[in-house]
Amino acid sequence: MRFYNHSLFPGFRRSVLIAEHGSWNRNPPTGYRVTAVKFDESGTPLEYSPFVFGWLSDPPRNCSKENPDCGPTARCLIEDDVPYCSGWGRPADIEVLPDGTILISDEAKGTIYRVTYMEQNNDNLELIEKIILILIISILGLLVLVSLVVCIIQRRKRYITIE
Repeated sequence: MRFYNHSLFPGFRRSVLIAEHGSWNRNPPTGYRVTAVKFDESGTPLEYSPFVFGWLSDPPRNCSKENPDCGPTARCLIEDDVPYCSGWGRPADIEVLPDGTILISDEAKGTIYRVTYMEQNNDNLELIEKIILILIISILGLLVLVSLVVCIIQRRKRYITIE
């Protein structure tokens, strides 16, 4: 676990981030995520919530010797004659970098994930929506214009007589 005292992730300052390695003997399994415990100014815990998750199927699956299906990324393991679905990764440790980004080591994959925050810019989304709307209206207008031209050409053909 690591204390998070940066402001990169809004609402997580003064939190403790916990790497939940994942259960090895439960069916369905638990853990396989990073959770955050938020504290108030006096140090009283306020909230316990998932921070980074997805290393485990949702919902966690049961498996058995007869039905070893754990989904496409996990596998059915048997330990002490107890079957359980593994996650596709196991967060083992957390490190907080000076810029506020977070590194999460994954014991199962031998990988380190870098987690950062990107704020969604709604201004860009509104601009994109307007551009798409203008394109749709333009295409519809073009289709109407082409239809009119085809109608005019068809009418002219009726009045042309060949001698």
